[in-house]
Amino acid sequence: MTLASTGNVYQAGITFSANKAVENETGMNTVEFVSNKIEQSNIKRDNKEFIILVKNNFEKTRKIILNQSSNAKD
Repeated sequence: MTLASTGNVYQAGITFSANKAVENETGMNTVEFVSNKIEQSNIKRDNKEFIILVKNNFEKTRKIILNQSSNAKD
């Protein structure tokens, strides 16, 4: 029983220290910090997907225009 209680106190101490370190460094609590990082990651991923989408649509449109130009010349 004492070992389990000691482990819980030890874990709580580590968690408290880690939370305080994150708060002192970032000004945010741990949950806010992690949520912020996830949101930033999602925005970067969405931006990359958007850029790929625009590039693909640009290439498709370019091919259509070039095909129409060459057909008009024939």
